[in-house]
Amino acid sequence: MKKLLFALVCVALPFVFASCDGDDSPLDTLTGKMTMVINGTSHSYTGVGSYQKDGKTYIATTDGSNAVMIQLNGTKTGAYTLGVTNVTDLNDWTKIVTGGLDFGKFENVMTFVPFNNTNETYIVIAGECNLTTSSSLQVSGTFKGKAIQYKDISNLDASSVIKLITDGTDISGTFTAMETSSIAGLF
Repeated sequence: MKKLLFALVCVALPFVFASCDGDDSPLDTLTGKMTMVINGTSHSYTGVGSYQKDGKTYIATTDGSNAVMIQLNGTKTGAYTLGVTNVTDLNDWTKIVTGGLDFGKFENVMTFVPFNNTNETYIVIAGECNLTTSSSLQVSGTFKGKAIQYKDISNLDASSVIKLITDGTDISGTFTAMETSSIAGLF
């Protein structure tokens, strides 16, 4: 639980930047960009920061009305399980049964925080973040998964996770995040 609370605190870290809506621009190349769909609603962010320290990768952004944060236990390219499983399609029950659900390994976290109603904060419990580029200067990739409201996570166990995945909110998107000191140096 401490890991999850730490992840939420990371949303407020200084590498969160304001963004503007619009098409790709040269500014996007310099400051990063994220597009995301959660529960059918699209969001676009400019000013996406990343930070790598102690073997972890942190990615965060805000548009003034909500914030997105991803914390990954690793710095290399590849697929990272978000939440307790990367299985979001319950048609393949065998992957859940044979892969198991390791609740102690809830170390890769993604949250979505709407500022006008923080009680509606979402956390991904089943999904995947795929880093396609990972360096000290830039991190990029994709993500998809099922999110639940943070207040519902206290009762998370093997029997409830299947129902929560079934009823979970779809989330997906892409991002290119720039290392924070690089962004700060531009202004």
